[in-house]
Amino acid sequence: TEYILDDGSAENGWTINPGYDVWLGNLFPVEDSGNILSFDIYSQANSGATDEVTIDVFDSNHNLIGSSESFTLAADDWVTIEVPNIEFDGEFYAMIHWNMINGSTNFLGSDETGSYAGSNLDYYYSDGSWSLLHELAQSNPGVFMIRTTAIIGGEPIRIALDNSNILYKKLSEREIKENL
Repeated sequence: TEYILDDGSAENGWTINPGYDVWLGNLFPVEDSGNILSFDIYSQANSGATDEVTIDVFDSNHNLIGSSESFTLAADDWVTIEVPNIEFDGEFYAMIHWNMINGSTNFLGSDETGSYAGSNLDYYYSDGSWSLLHELAQSNPGVFMIRTTAIIGGEPIRIALDNSNILYKKLSEREIKENL
């Protein structure tokens, strides 16, 4: 299953200045349960951007439930970030974490015209405080261009096809019994 809140166009972009510990991201108001496998993130070029970020996932009570490895936000492109099968049950927050970086990063894309733009899903988190970004920054409401890929209901099995391709498959109860 893919959870997509943006319409594919970035009308704005956000980054955090060096020396701050801040998260920006979306609330995904889903009712499903499953495992998050990856995120697709669109970002816009920022001259001289070199520093890395992570993506952290929080449950509806703001408890951290999983994180990615460090990565660089792409310049005017999408990047896919695999995560270690983060289990979720209902709504969750996917938040890019700028952790006291020394330099700059590319801008995390923000969709301000799509059908979810005014849905109050764009969040800012720092110093234990959660806020809607557009209210805090007095900016246009929007959603960040963060897309989630998940398997719904059950634990995924990772099957390596070769060194460059990995397939995820949720086994049915019949397949599990046949393989015991």
